[in-house]
Amino acid sequence: MKNKLTNLFSLYSRWDEDQIQRWEKKYSRGIARFLLLDGVVIWGIPSGMIFMWLTLSNGLDTMKFIATVLVWFIAGICYGLVVWQGTSRSYALNVKNRKQR
Repeated sequence: MKNKLTNLFSLYSRWDEDQIQRWEKKYSRGIARFLLLDGVVIWGIPSGMIFMWLTLSNGLDTMKFIATVLVWFIAGICYGLVVWQGTSRSYALNVKNRKQR
């Protein structure tokens, strides 16, 4: 079950040399940058904009806007944390499996 969840929350489903290099580059830049770019900018902002367009198009006051932005910012960070952990674990399992071959 853990391995299935790890694969589900990993950025990469297969670990070829290109994917390994991409992850090592992202990992070397650190979790803060990953959370901000991959979590908030790439996932949280677009998701929040779609949510606002779908649900708040009939009227958007300042408080609703601020609350929505805050919720999707936090959701983006949570998403980034889950993906960071899943990808890190998947990478570690891949490295372990490669060493055993």
